[in-house]
Amino acid sequence: MQTMLSNGHAGKGHKLTWEESKWWWTNAEGKALTVDGRVLSTMEVSGSEFVVPLPLDDLKVHGHVATNPENGRIYDGYFDFEPRVMPNPNYSPVIFMRNILNDAAIREVGPGTPYEIQYRYEDKYFE
Repeated sequence: MQTMLSNGHAGKGHKLTWEESKWWWTNAEGKALTVDGRVLSTMEVSGSEFVVPLPLDDLKVHGHVATNPENGRIYDGYFDFEPRVMPNPNYSPVIFMRNILNDAAIREVGPGTPYEIQYRYEDKYFE
């Protein structure tokens, strides 16, 4: 994980693990982390997009995401444990469950610093 810290990325073709994301939360002091978006898949649930939860750690690391409708790429997001409020009432059950799971996760990981996850799709970001 020290290599990740020095180069700022998780590695080409590597899925960021729950353990790595917790380590970054605790040790990287808010530094952005670049991950390979090519190794992740998304699915829609009640009008919201999530990283496919298989394995479950993918959902725990990336959670609710948004994708570019033109190319399906995941927009950059945050590993931050902040509760979400959505103005659309149709999203209420999804957001409610997300916030409950979020509370459990923050108790598990403890204190740390939020950071940006930058999803990239070209090899040049992983050199």
